[in-house]
Amino acid sequence: MFSGYDYDDEYGIPQYSRLGQMPLLEQMDKAAWIVDEKDPEYESCPYLGGAIHLTPLAFTKVTALMDRFDKEWLAYLIGSCQGSDIVVEDLFIPEQISSAAAVSDVEDSPPEGSIGVMHSHVSMGAFFSGTDDKFINSNHNVSVVVSRPKGKSDLVFKSHVRRVVSCGATMIITMPVQPTLVTPEVRNWVEECSVRVKDFT
Repeated sequence: MFSGYDYDDEYGIPQYSRLGQMPLLEQMDKAAWIVDEKDPEYESCPYLGGAIHLTPLAFTKVTALMDRFDKEWLAYLIGSCQGSDIVVEDLFIPEQISSAAAVSDVEDSPPEGSIGVMHSHVSMGAFFSGTDDKFINSNHNVSVVVSRPKGKSDLVFKSHVRRVVSCGATMIITMPVQPTLVTPEVRNWVEECSVRVKDFT
């Protein structure tokens, strides 16, 4: 759960935060977070796809944070949008007050390159509470929650991503979140190299 009453943040998504031809929405309100306003949700769209990729550095930091803290924490996600995918390259932990079930008084200085937020639910499960929807998801275009269920070693994630597709509809979607051992940049590099690895004739 996220306690947003003390979270007065001037967080804004920079103009470069775009999902290819499907731009993220402008930040709702830079002076005061908007609550109780919901975009219409659509179940399907042929233009949607992609995933949220955590690079090895980002995934290792998330794992280390879950190992270290038995209480909630919130991090800004540092990364970029590459086509229909979102690549999280690093995390930034602002000053905050946290407990087993809430985060508040989060420092309102997201670093350059922030594209969204991630917060933990410790072992409660990966879901968005009503408070999360009201204060986090309504104010960030990319939001991820992470949890490690009791008795389990693996992390589980859930995402809430807001984007506008070419038809003009606002889409609220859940994108899979996965650790990426091979980043899109590396895949592109391999493709460039492939012309030099010729078939035997």
